[in-house]
Amino acid sequence: FAALWLLILGFLVGTALGVSFPPHQVIAMMGEEGAVEQLTALGFFLVAPCVWWMRRAGDPPQTLAALSIVFLGFSARELDWHKVWTGTSVLRVSWYLGPAPVLHKLIALLVLATFALAVAWLLVRHARAWWRSLRAQEAVAISVAVFLAAIVLAKGLDRSYSILTEDAGLALADAEHRVTVDQDAAAL
Repeated sequence: FAALWLLILGFLVGTALGVSFPPHQVIAMMGEEGAVEQLTALGFFLVAPCVWWMRRAGDPPQTLAALSIVFLGFSARELDWHKVWTGTSVLRVSWYLGPAPVLHKLIALLVLATFALAVAWLLVRHARAWWRSLRAQEAVAISVAVFLAAIVLAKGLDRSYSILTEDAGLALADAEHRVTVDQDAAAL
């Protein structure tokens, strides 16, 4: 359970640092295009080739390729590459129903399909073994679970601010500071 404690410690340290700095510094450091986002994206990008260098004997190349694709996808998403070409997110169905050129839609679908197939491969090939290892409390399985939980938590916190302000119409000026800190602390 060391990975879980490390996640909790990172969250607490990130939150403590966030509340000890003025909001404008925290937002600059942890907001969009800030140092934390850039370092997170770089970390995901560097992990992609590392899965090949750190492979064990018998690791199937399909699994290594799928892991590399997933980590490259995480990096691209962290850098907001899903909106860079179009100005809006290619992850939204409305973009595909809109006026974007057909070639752009096809390229976006190809990239998303590649990512989805990589995730599907990992699930089909390794989910049962991972679940058994998790139930047996093996360290690697627990680390994977904590990593996945951190991503879900970070993305949930990331979206919570915009959902509360845009969809629910709540004014959360002071909460922006805390949500940004919590989201990026979880990402770390």
